[in-house]
Amino acid sequence: MAQQYSCGTVIVADDNPFIRELIQCTLSDIGYTVLSAGDGFEAMRIAMFMIGQPDILITDIEMPNMDGIKLARALRELVPCLPVLFISGKHPSEELSLYLLEPDTRFLSKPFYVAELQLHVESLAAAEGGRRGDLSSGCADIRAGLCNDVVYGLAMSKPEG
Repeated sequence: MAQQYSCGTVIVADDNPFIRELIQCTLSDIGYTVLSAGDGFEAMRIAMFMIGQPDILITDIEMPNMDGIKLARALRELVPCLPVLFISGKHPSEELSLYLLEPDTRFLSKPFYVAELQLHVESLAAAEGGRRGDLSSGCADIRAGLCNDVVYGLAMSKPEG
């Protein structure tokens, strides 16, 4: 039976369809509604025409048409204090490093473990839920045992330590 609840709505913007699919499957499996976009302009269209507001933005930094930093700025004009998780295979630029000083903004380096993605999303959701008071606190309990150590669909062992 399909899940009948949502822990929140996440917009995912990445020009790599495989990454979008991985994030969408991971987050939808743990209770999120995920709306995917292949670039920043598409993500803006989704945000402008969706019912309600996004709870979290996950965006690649480098994308065609509109990069992730411009997307985050534009969406935060529509949804002030929108939590943002930037993902990239490159080190953060100086511009992004300054942006990361803002509240509810995180960075996740590619490749990443699904567990890392989930931890960042949970942290951002907790902050968003605390501000709004309406994200389900029960979602964390539901998701507790559902973590797979998979990155880009390939099984990987956890680093020891």
